[in-house]
Amino acid sequence: MEVHLIVCATETVKCPKCQKFIQRGSFSYHVENQCADVDQYTIRSQFKAQSNQTPPKTHVIQQKNIENNHSEPISLSQPDSQLENHELPREPEVKNPLKEELDKLATELSEMKNKIEHPADDSEKLSMKSKFSDSIDKWRDNIHHRVDEYCKKKREEFTDLLDQETEKQKADINQLEARIIQLKEEQNLTQESIDSMKNSIKSFNERINQVVNVESTFSLLTIDDHLINISLDKSVFKYPFPLTKPYQEIKFQGNNGCIAVNDDHLVVIQSNMVCVYNRQWQILKAFQWPYGNLYNVLWSNVLGLFIFIAEKKLVIFNDKVMGLNSFPLAEKHNAIDFYSGACSGNSLFLITSSWSPSICEYILRPLVEFKQEHQLSVPFTSDEQVLHCAANNEILGIIVKNKKDEIRFDLCLTTTMQRYFTVQLDLTVRDHQIRCCSLNNGHWMTVCPSCSTLYHVVDGKVVVEKHTYESSPRNAILADKNNLLILTENSINIHRLP
Repeated sequence: MEVHLIVCATETVKCPKCQKFIQRGSFSYHVENQCADVDQYTIRSQFKAQSNQTPPKTHVIQQKNIENNHSEPISLSQPDSQLENHELPREPEVKNPLKEELDKLATELSEMKNKIEHPADDSEKLSMKSKFSDSIDKWRDNIHHRVDEYCKKKREEFTDLLDQETEKQKADINQLEARIIQLKEEQNLTQESIDSMKNSIKSFNERINQVVNVESTFSLLTIDDHLINISLDKSVFKYPFPLTKPYQEIKFQGNNGCIAVNDDHLVVIQSNMVCVYNRQWQILKAFQWPYGNLYNVLWSNVLGLFIFIAEKKLVIFNDKVMGLNSFPLAEKHNAIDFYSGACSGNSLFLITSSWSPSICEYILRPLVEFKQEHQLSVPFTSDEQVLHCAANNEILGIIVKNKKDEIRFDLCLTTTMQRYFTVQLDLTVRDHQIRCCSLNNGHWMTVCPSCSTLYHVVDGKVVVEKHTYESSPRNAILADKNNLLILTENSINIHRLP
């Protein structure tokens, strides 16, 4: 009797038919296929197929009795440790970089899907909802204020109308009384005089009844659905740096670094002259600045006025009538020297020029009034002062300098004054002309004239890039989404953003 054992092993067995030595793992395949030769790949494939059909912890010994032409299967259980010894060695897996890249894309897509399906976990959407809710509440409050003001005005008109008519009636009745007294004194009283008096009193009584029956007509307030426009801004923010060459240049002689703009006009202070340009960048008017040192100029959408921050004085400028007036500071602030400021919605933030400066908030509507003095979540120290600030979407950007002449840029929430971002700029300067400017989509820029440098900062990320500017920049401001105005010593360069 000759026995062929088919087991998971790599030893060789001599075939009784062809006298070849065949690996035990492929012996069954060799015999069943008339002593066919098989390559290593076929062996492995056959081995795997048999492994899938055979229970993992049982090896089958196929016993063939050639003489008696009798065969029977014998099941033999073996411990796991013995089975592992009979497994074919596995080839090491080869990493596929394309598959790894595809896995990363699948993970990224899964994160995006989760972001869409679970909006409550999306901080950006929550922030947008919060900002919209705050904005619409402010808009509603503003509308309520306007309605209240309109109703107040109409009440006053109604009261004035009644008061005027009452005064007129008093004058008329006094005349009638005087006429009666006069008639009583007359010796030759006639029926004609009495009839005339009756007619006068009757006419007077009709006028009184007209006042009593005064009518008021109230028209329904129609709300235009386009008062609030909601749309998706699908514009993609393109990287603004390096800046393209200015497409226009406004030349002049000297300036003090102050610049502000609205939809109609550009205001620049040149050698103590207030210069007003239209949006075609043509000068319209220039007049002497009548007050002390001028530190900063800004525009308030709520007031519809420019605000000049000067030495111990704030001045408002109406560009429609080209007139200056004093800003109504609280009495305790009249002697305070504010150095910088920024408008955010209905609030004006003023920062003092002192070391360890204070931030004072004024409400602009319905009346200008002082609201509170703020302390940052990380207060200014006694060796720090603020050089400049700017605001955008309830975020306040602040340039801070210490007594070592080191410069830092902070971003704070105007609602809580929590400082959520700070970055140290790699410069040390002694001058006070460093400014900051808000760009689009959470991007900011700081301007340093002494080293002709622009710093690009991304909101909430420590991304700071340094760019050399050809002329010495003194200030910068975004006129709209596409026009960046950079003020130099003798010009304003207008760059078109992508």
